[in-house]
Amino acid sequence: MTKGTNDIAIIGMSGVFPDAENLQDFYHNLCAGKDSVREPSGDRLRYCSIDPNKDYKIAGHLSRIDQFDHQFFNISKKEAEFIEPSQRIALQLACMTIENAGYALEDFRGSNTGIYISSASLFPMVYLQNINAVVEEKDPTIHTGTLGSMIFGRIAYELQLTGPAVMIDTGCSSSLIAINEAVEKLSNNKLDYALVGAISLKALFFEKGKGTGHLQAASLTGKTRAFDADADGIGIGEGGGLLLLKRADKARADKDHIHALIKGVGMSQDGGRSNSITAPSPAAQTQAIVQAWENAGIEPESIRYVETHGAGTPLGI
Repeated sequence: MTKGTNDIAIIGMSGVFPDAENLQDFYHNLCAGKDSVREPSGDRLRYCSIDPNKDYKIAGHLSRIDQFDHQFFNISKKEAEFIEPSQRIALQLACMTIENAGYALEDFRGSNTGIYISSASLFPMVYLQNINAVVEEKDPTIHTGTLGSMIFGRIAYELQLTGPAVMIDTGCSSSLIAINEAVEKLSNNKLDYALVGAISLKALFFEKGKGTGHLQAASLTGKTRAFDADADGIGIGEGGGLLLLKRADKARADKDHIHALIKGVGMSQDGGRSNSITAPSPAAQTQAIVQAWENAGIEPESIRYVETHGAGTPLGI
């Protein structure tokens, strides 16, 4: 196999994060060292009908999740009101990702574009409960608007994408496994493009002093301190991001703008090689890393920068 023939190009990106409506804002916040872990804004509480008089734990909150241009998608206002925020934001991000790649949405209609998305949002269930509490007349769009699996289905339907649409849930690794699945399909010429990413919204806000959850893994301060001696648990955040992937050889032939190349992927499972089902396994993590660089066809000595994930818990620092 010729070196680099299976490289996968990232040709489009989009994202929404706390204090950042787009990737440009996020970049500037990173450069400035801005800390966006804070109490929810007044707008977030007001427009989501959350009691503003309580003292909530700090987290990486999005400021607004209620805005949606239903006319742009030719969706009726009534149906749009039944679509929970995870679906709306994912659909908006999909459009921004395609446009970031320099394409019009019309260019992708009928295309063999796969969708691989992970979601840790409880919004579908909570949104449905709220709708049932105020709506007496049943409507089929309530079901499609609040079903978790409709997050990818909404994108495929509205943008007329004909490739496989798959929801990925492997816990904390979901978005990376989504990329792994898309890369393998693209490498084997099963897809022309892949929209890959994740979205996470908080359906419930927790008051201060209300404990650390069933796993006892939540940070008392609300902040994740990965690889730090002061790590005391996981901080909670919201946001979403999508990538548009394409085989690198095809991207170069089409003169696409290439943000970065994915040269190799690797995946493993603890498989009983840890002290508990939630504990990390150094052996399994090593296996995944070795797979990735062997798959990429590179020597590990050539790697100059490593970006890692840390849970911020005392066990998984």
